[in-house]
Amino acid sequence: MGKYSAFGSALAYESATNVFTAIPNIGDFELPLGEADLIDATSHDSPGGYEEQLAGIKRRGEITVPIQFDPANAVHKWLVQNHGSTKTFKATGPTAAGVFTAEFSAIIQSGSLAMPVSGAFAGSFGLKVTGSYTFVWPA
Repeated sequence: MGKYSAFGSALAYESATNVFTAIPNIGDFELPLGEADLIDATSHDSPGGYEEQLAGIKRRGEITVPIQFDPANAVHKWLVQNHGSTKTFKATGPTAAGVFTAEFSAIIQSGSLAMPVSGAFAGSFGLKVTGSYTFVWPA
C-alpha cells in the first residue's frame, strides 16, 4: 500500500477556453467528496418498526482555499473582484505514481482578507462546487 506526499498540489481556474491559470501562494485545501441528503421513507408498516431512508440529492460542499495574499498579483486581485462568478477549476495532486487532476465547476462564494498585527497578509476564498468532479488518475 503506497503513501504519497501532497506537497506541490495546485489549484487553477479556467481563464480562457482550455487555458488554466494557477492560483499562487495557496495553503492546505481539501476537495469535498460530498454527502447525500436523506429522504425519510418510513411508513407504519416499515419492517421491524425501523426508519427507512432513501438517498436524495448529492451535495459536494465548499472548498476553502487559504492564500498568502499578494496585492500585486493579478490572480489574487481577480479572486477579490469576482465573488459570485462561476468558473471551471482544476486541482492537481502529485503522487509518486504520477499526477492526478480533478476538474470541476464552482462559484466563488466567499472570501476574506486577514491583516494581523503580527503575521502575514493572508486571504481565504470559498468555492462552492456545483455538479461532479472529472477525475483523471495516473496510469
